[in-house]
Amino acid sequence: MAAMFYWASPQDRPVVITPHHPFRSALGKQRFLDLYQKRGKQWPVPFEERMVSTSFGPAYVRISGPKDAPALFLLHGAGGNSLHWVPNIAQLSKHFQTFALDTVGDNGLSVYHKRMLTPRDYADWLDQVVFGRNFLWSPACCALYQTTPQQGIGPGLTGPGRHGSTDFLSLDIQGSPLCSQQLLDYKKFSLLAFCGPG
Repeated sequence: MAAMFYWASPQDRPVVITPHHPFRSALGKQRFLDLYQKRGKQWPVPFEERMVSTSFGPAYVRISGPKDAPALFLLHGAGGNSLHWVPNIAQLSKHFQTFALDTVGDNGLSVYHKRMLTPRDYADWLDQVVFGRNFLWSPACCALYQTTPQQGIGPGLTGPGRHGSTDFLSLDIQGSPLCSQQLLDYKKFSLLAFCGPG
């Protein structure tokens, strides 16, 4: 049953925009949205929702935490969505203004109009979400970086501890074949990206 929520077209075909895009049917889309909304009610802290325009399609962002805190951008694992962070968001949002993203092309509220096929596409998408003219993230975060650049932390991958632990282990992404140099050059915010079981 979960397979109905995966995107309908193989990556080498053109994107066909239907009323239920990117799902195979209107029923599939509605079932997914119902499940997403149900799971979203488990988000344990107050949040704001935004849709950010990108060249790949609208991107969904769920924002929590103090507006004057450092920004922390949260990327889910492949095939997931921002709700991946439900178990950890309360703790993370105590110290950061968190931006949990639904990656365009994965199973979330972001909807692709153009597929992301290369690491460069993902870097461009992230750049548009984070720094694009359509996204106004906390001026306090910008001011913090401009006045104290030594506190600007580059991205890092995280993975859960073994045996289902929700403790996260920071990993250096420099050696990751999946990250692009553009991602490595970001220094104005922190980035957590889920990389799968430990």
